[in-house]
This record gives sequence, C-alpha cells and structure tokens, in this order.
Amino acid sequence: GNFTGTNGPGTITASNSNTSGALTIRLTSDGTLNDLGFTEAVSCFTPVPFPDLVILSNTSANPDTAFPGSTVNVDCNVLNQGNISSSSSSIGYYLSADTLYDGSDVFLSYFNVSSISDGTSNSASTSVTIPQATTPGNYYIIFYADFTSFVSESDENNNVFYAPVTIVNPVKVLNQLNVSNNEFKIFPNPGNGNFELNFFNEGTMNGKEIKVSNMLGETVYKNIVSTHKSRMNLDLNYLEKGIYFVQIQGGIKLEIKKLVKE
Repeated sequence: GNFTGTNGPGTITASNSNTSGALTIRLTSDGTLNDLGFTEAVSCFTPVPFPDLVILSNTSANPDTAFPGSTVNVDCNVLNQGNISSSSSSIGYYLSADTLYDGSDVFLSYFNVSSISDGTSNSASTSVTIPQATTPGNYYIIFYADFTSFVSESDENNNVFYAPVTIVNPVKVLNQLNVSNNEFKIFPNPGNGNFELNFFNEGTMNGKEIKVSNMLGETVYKNIVSTHKSRMNLDLNYLEKGIYFVQIQGGIKLEIKKLVKE
C-alpha cells in the first residue's frame, strides 16, 4: 500500500503466491518536503503455529440399526493436521437428520481426548444411547472434534464428520439386526413375570448389560450381570402384560430376544 507522512503500514503479510518468501520495501519521495531522509524499522517473524483437529472418515456406529433407548458403540480417529501439538480436548456426539452439525442436533455424549502431536492421530471409542423419543428413520451420528472450542485451531470449520445409523421400531429390530441365537435363552417364554435367563457360554456374561424395553422402546429394566453362573433370575412381575425385548450387550456384540408376559 501507499503511506504518507509518519504513518507506518503496520504488519505486512506476504501473499500465498509469493513463493520466494521475500518482501521488498521501497521508500520514495515526491520532493515536496525538505526532509533529510527516511527512517524505517523492519522486523520479520514467522506466523504463530496452531493445531488443527479433524475427524478422519473411518468413523463407525455399531450396530448401525438400533431402536430408541438402545446403545450404539461409536469409534473414530482424531488427526492433528496442524503444525504444533494440541492440548487435550473433547469429542461431542450428536444425533442429526443430516451430515451437517447445527443447533437442532440432539446432544448424546462426549469423550475426552488427550494431547495430540502434530501429524499424528488418537483413536476414540465410547458408546451413546439413542434418546427414547427418537422417531424411527435414517439419521447420522455427528462426531465433533473439540466441540467445546477449548483448543485454538488454524481452522475452526473442519471439525465434523459422521456415521449413518437407522432407528427402527423395536418390533422390526429382530428382523434387521444380525442377532445371534447362541448367547442366552429365556424360560419360560411366554411367562407370568418370573423368568430365567440361561446363558449358553457360562462365565462369559459377567459385566455385560441387560436391558428390557417395551414396544415403545422405553427401558423398563436395566442391570449389569454380576455372576459367572449359567443362570440368572429376571423378575418382571411389576410390568403390564405384553411384548418386551430383552437386550444383552457386551462390547460391540448385541443379543436381542422377544419376551412375552401373560
């Protein structure tokens, strides 16, 4: 630019097209003033480095077909493509009708990520629960890196990626999920309220989660298996007569069976 008098140009930044990395400062006079000469102080510096966190495209939601109230495991990798290490941050997970994040998306959960060196990535694995009021349909789980904006980044508009998930009525889940029949059995079924779960793989059920949901997808019973035995009593006397779904989940493996209370 052109500057007159004693006013300085302030900070001058080289354009991206200037591949030489050099700036030329030319001082000229129109001869109208009786000055002795020019004085110019020039300082050169390198721009401050920033991290830049992005979600890689290998995101996953497992199972990718679920019903309201069920749990979905979400996995992703966060890459720091900036030129300096990031501080710790958090990934936010949202349920969205499209692949873009906006204020109408439903917050599900978050996962804390430790510091990431520039040029490297960290994996993140956790689980989220589909809200009970979710209407069946096609959705996306949004993965939002640094969703609290705790880290100052060189680009704040590239933090989002997604994984598709289909939400269905519980009645349809049994036909759409690849459900194994070798994990447990319910006896008697139908029954009047006192049921017994028979585990075919004795000793493998400890620590797994048991959920019972009604036809609306509402969770009416939830417990963590704390036995290495092959049998477990399930008292559902307090429930109304009807059809329910018993879900047992451990890691990414999901087992669902229909239960009828008479």
